[in-house]
Amino acid sequence: MVVKILIIVFAFSLILAVTSFIFSKGIYNEILTKTYKEDVNIGLRINLKSKVLLQILPLLFFCISLLTFIGYTFTVREKENVYFNVYNQLMESNFPNDVTYSYPDLYKKFNEMELFDNTHSKFIMKSDGSVLTLNGKEPSSFVLEYTKQISQKYNGRIYDSYGVDAQGKSIKLSTNEGDVYICVLYDVTSPTSLIYLTISGISLFIITTVILYIFSTSLSKDISQISDNFERLCSNEFGKILPVTTNDEIGDLIHSFNMVQKYSQNQMNLIKNNQEVLMEQERLATLGQMVGGIAHNLKTPIMSISGASEGLKDLINEYDSSIGDSDVTINDHHEIANDMRKWIEKINNYTSYMSDIITAVKGQAVTLSNQEIVSFTVGELVKRVYILMKHELKNSLIELNINMNVDENLTLQGDINSLVQVLNNLISNAIQSYDGAENKSIDLDLNTVNNCLIISVTDYGKGIPSEVQEKLFKEMVTTKGKNGTGLGLFMSYSNIRAHFNGNMKFESEVGKGTRFEISLPL
Repeated sequence: MVVKILIIVFAFSLILAVTSFIFSKGIYNEILTKTYKEDVNIGLRINLKSKVLLQILPLLFFCISLLTFIGYTFTVREKENVYFNVYNQLMESNFPNDVTYSYPDLYKKFNEMELFDNTHSKFIMKSDGSVLTLNGKEPSSFVLEYTKQISQKYNGRIYDSYGVDAQGKSIKLSTNEGDVYICVLYDVTSPTSLIYLTISGISLFIITTVILYIFSTSLSKDISQISDNFERLCSNEFGKILPVTTNDEIGDLIHSFNMVQKYSQNQMNLIKNNQEVLMEQERLATLGQMVGGIAHNLKTPIMSISGASEGLKDLINEYDSSIGDSDVTINDHHEIANDMRKWIEKINNYTSYMSDIITAVKGQAVTLSNQEIVSFTVGELVKRVYILMKHELKNSLIELNINMNVDENLTLQGDINSLVQVLNNLISNAIQSYDGAENKSIDLDLNTVNNCLIISVTDYGKGIPSEVQEKLFKEMVTTKGKNGTGLGLFMSYSNIRAHFNGNMKFESEVGKGTRFEISLPL
């Protein structure tokens, strides 16, 4: 009886625990939804497979236990009815209650009555309460009291204590020694049936657990696959389309993932195309600003070359007319040759200067999609920057102070054109920070710290407002209003991070100026 009670209590405790968890989960979910904060630990992690097993297995155990007890109860009830009907018919046919018996004859006849099973027992209880056990165990005091006080109300059925699967049949008869009860006790337990039911229940529990484990593993695997692919999407890695193998919610989820992946890929391609267009527009805008300066810078050497060619032409005519002239000495010929040589040296200097300008402009005109990783020196970098910014600095009456604290032959690896454009953008922003004020200066410093080349551009202009500083490098923001796109610094930061594995930071104070610092690993 104690075992039965404990199993029932355990089974109902399980069902109450699971039920309370399921119903309270909805309440707590609503609370957690309202109080949720990103990247905050929300408790112990339990995978989906464990959740399914922890929620369903207790219910399964409860159902199997309940079915086992119900099956056992009906088996016992059927057995007790069979025994009761057999002994009821046997005792009423042999001992009619309308006859007064002689006690010795009654004793003899009852003692000779065969029982249905040799494990059953018989006893006689006299009117004075004395008990004579004919075979088997002696009846308990509960049985005796139940026989005298209650059994006759239920057609002589006797129950042997509460929760004990033992019953009996009694008849009250009249004898010459007073009223007596003749009783048969029998055990209605069905251990064989209980064993079979228990084995069947355990087998069913094991089989169902295995099937449930396989199912939950498959479900967890499907969801993990989708989750892993979503993480891959967050890294802009687009893989193959996942096959939809089931026509259910998991299939719908996979289908939705495929749609998200396809949409994300299209959006990334669109963003990439737009980004390339914006970068090219920014490059062209920069080139547009430089074209005027380049044209101005080229005018001087071109006019000088033109003048030199005129000078050479005059010398050639002079030399040609002197041929055959006896007044022209050998020294005169040498003087004419020396004048020609001087003009040619001047032309060579002008053409070299023009070549430098053309090389710098050509490099900046190459599209960003055709970037090349090459070796270049710090001196070459600074030279290109100065050539391209010379006109804008001159027109703004701004002086660029170049402080080269490193060896000019220090070599860098990467796309020199991208780095030139970044520095030009920073210097151009520094010029604009003075709002047209003249006779100002900008510092371009180059140093080495911890095996890194540190390039800084410092101005002493109006500075950057705090609301813009918070978004700088993260969004396309500008302080130039309609005259700026905010793309320059955004793309400069991206170029330094992506193409040089470097970093870019700034310090700014409103009204005092701004310092941008580029760190490039050597």
